[in-house]
Amino acid sequence: MNIAPRMARLLPALTVSLCAIAAATPAALGAQPPPRIQTVAVLPPTGDNISPDLLHAAKDILKDHLQRSGVYTVVEPVMPPPPAPPAGSPPGTLPPSPDEPNALEAAKLGASVGAELTIVLRLTHFGSSARLRLTAYATGSAQVAYWDSILIAGGPDELDTAIERLVH
Repeated sequence: MNIAPRMARLLPALTVSLCAIAAATPAALGAQPPPRIQTVAVLPPTGDNISPDLLHAAKDILKDHLQRSGVYTVVEPVMPPPPAPPAGSPPGTLPPSPDEPNALEAAKLGASVGAELTIVLRLTHFGSSARLRLTAYATGSAQVAYWDSILIAGGPDELDTAIERLVH
């Protein structure tokens, strides 16, 4: 008895069956669809008692962590120019630190670049510690979509870890 002709007839059916099982397995195991990518506008961080260099570094770190998460595309809106130093100030005087934008201002800036969310980071240094607050506003409604804060006591060395925790 020669089984080769029988195997030749079964091989295509077996191949199709195995392919169907392999294709259905992820769905049967509850595999998640890929995450939806959101466009977020990152505004320059604001702060009290924080050097401009640290604010700039905080913005770079925030953008990196958002992009690394794999669910955000980061854009930056064009910011209005900072206010001029008060009249009669000595040459070289820095303008006052801009205040944190309110919800409507943040949403408007985010909408100007087509973002779904606008991210605002606020740093406040006091004594030997600092607090970081991250707020995400929905650009369509100016409502708070996410809010969290974290206290750091180790100085600028903890900035990366703290921002990473706020993003995730």
